[in-house]
Amino acid sequence: MRWYSRNLRFALVDLGKPSWRHGRTFLGDVSEDLFVHFTTRENAEKILETKTLGSGNFSTFAVSTTYGEFFPGVQTTHIGGDDVVAVVFSTDMPPTHGYPEEVVWKGTVPVKDLEIIGIDEAAALLSEAPARIGEDDVVVYDPNNA
Repeated sequence: MRWYSRNLRFALVDLGKPSWRHGRTFLGDVSEDLFVHFTTRENAEKILETKTLGSGNFSTFAVSTTYGEFFPGVQTTHIGGDDVVAVVFSTDMPPTHGYPEEVVWKGTVPVKDLEIIGIDEAAALLSEAPARIGEDDVVVYDPNNA
């Protein structure tokens, strides 16, 4: 069994507030979540070496294994090339918010417990996400962001 197959099945907390997408707002826990970032193998090797994801003042994106879904049109088609892989990781840095198709951080994200896997394995991992949220729902990791 791979390390990221561990049972991280926590419940999202419904905050009872509408989201800015006109759905529901949930509270997530970054310490109990794992994330998948799609990239080229070359970039994945750099992430493994530096233990950081993203750069500077730009937003950084990944997908939650708790409530995320595989949307190739959003997550992989913009990468280009035949050598697209996924990096599974955890982090202590809370994202600003998340949707089924992506989780968003501001700036560089320190990552840990990371491993490079194939796209098919990443898609299978996301298909086993224990929680499902609607496309208009939002997950925040700080209740003050709700």
